[in-house]
Amino acid sequence: MANNLRWYIILIVFCLIIVDYIDRGLITVILPVIKPEFHISSFEAGIIGDGFTFGYLIMNPLVGYFLDKYGPKKIFSRFAVFWGLIQAINVFAFSAFYFIVTRVLLGIAEAVGFPGVTKIVANWLRRDEKARGGTISDSGVNLGIVFGSLFMIGMFSIFPEELAWRLGF
Repeated sequence: MANNLRWYIILIVFCLIIVDYIDRGLITVILPVIKPEFHISSFEAGIIGDGFTFGYLIMNPLVGYFLDKYGPKKIFSRFAVFWGLIQAINVFAFSAFYFIVTRVLLGIAEAVGFPGVTKIVANWLRRDEKARGGTISDSGVNLGIVFGSLFMIGMFSIFPEELAWRLGF
């Protein structure tokens, strides 16, 4: 049972990373749609597209400390709630500035991703399993981005553009 439990934990982390990265695919697909709606310049679109990176920059020095002090279970769960709330409030977007702020906040909330995966893999897997567990968890990044893109494309094929991107969030 303990052997299976370790891999169930890695599966949970894999799923969390997928959810963590879905927004990267969503934002890539919706940017061409929201640019004219909110009169977003190319410069602003670039900041919106990479806004989460600014949030990572702000939070990364602290997230490792929080993971060590409070543990990955507590920190991951709290940050996951935070990033879910931030993602959800994008439905109410009304300007480029709104998107920039929410993308930076999303980066702050999602900064727990890779350090959290590293901590969980280190805590739960044996030395001979850590590389495999880490790469399984990390592969959720690309799956999340692809899933987010495909999901948004599907939403645009079903709903009008103005509604589809809001429903996608």
